Amino acid sequence: MALPWKEKEKDMQAHWIKTALEARDRLNATPMRDRMREDATVWSGSVYWQPNGTDLAHMERELTSMRDLGFNIVRLHTLCPEYLGEGKWDDGKARSWRAVCEKVGIGMVVIPANPYHIPEKLLKERGIDPATYGASDFTEREHRDLIRTTQGALVSALKDSPQMLA
Repeated sequence: MALPWKEKEKDMQAHWIKTALEARDRLNATPMRDRMREDATVWSGSVYWQPNGTDLAHMERELTSMRDLGFNIVRLHTLCPEYLGEGKWDDGKARSWRAVCEKVGIGMVVIPANPYHIPEKLLKERGIDPATYGASDFTEREHRDLIRTTQGALVSALKDSPQMLA
């Protein structure tokens, strides 16, 4: 024989599961999705993360699916340009990702790259030991300058995009 409180607990769990499923169904209903798409002040988005590189056609299909589901913005992850050395950056990835977002018609949110992900080549050029930098609290001016340099390369690649939000 089950204990009375166990039965009540099961009933409560069933109730909350049913409530959550009903809320999900209401949120994913076509009128809600359409309203969110039409109201430009409401942002509905997700993070797009492809750690091992991105096939642009694949990215376009995924972002199109996101847009068709009602998302109107995407946060692009792992977007920082590659440092080539001697102050030169390859921003091809950032520019190609921007072009895909523009083609699909979905906005971009770019969060500055992690301050701990400064290219090792840049650290060595500046005479900074990567291990020392990794333990930094960013009180040293040269460490803050590295962050500005890295973020500046990303901003330069994306600054003219009408899709860019932040």
